[in-house]
Amino acid sequence: MIVATGSVWFRAFGALRGPGLLLTQLLITATAAVLGRWPGTRLGFGGDQPRGVMRDWARQVRTGRYRARGSALDYETALGTLDLPVLAVSVERDAYAPVGALDHLLAKTPRARLTRHHLTARETGTRLDHFAWARAGGALAKRVAAWATADGRRAGGCRAGES
Repeated sequence: MIVATGSVWFRAFGALRGPGLLLTQLLITATAAVLGRWPGTRLGFGGDQPRGVMRDWARQVRTGRYRARGSALDYETALGTLDLPVLAVSVERDAYAPVGALDHLLAKTPRARLTRHHLTARETGTRLDHFAWARAGGALAKRVAAWATADGRRAGGCRAGES
């Protein structure tokens, strides 16, 4: 199950927000290179991170591909072979993981047995965004429980597009 996540490829954020993300990754990469780390807690984004983590993140912003420097694992191929049920939940008003970013991530998993759900303020009874969904998780918890225990789920009975 994944919630409020997606690819950070700038094109997945659309014509209005994508260019800003592309510029942001340049600034973050430069800052991390100069300081030797990304001081995200102080600057309000991403928490404190090693320079290499931010360099890998920035590469994914630019290219749309997952590749960690120094890793022998081909993440793109691994995602392509993922063959199991996945519940993918997007969240209303999520500026950090919009639906387009989730779409790009899920396109990397063509063999996954996918169920998608878009969590809304109406469903939870409260305003949502990238972080607030966790404090309003009762409705989502019920949906996850139903998905996890649905007949045939363990046998791979999940249908694409089911919600």
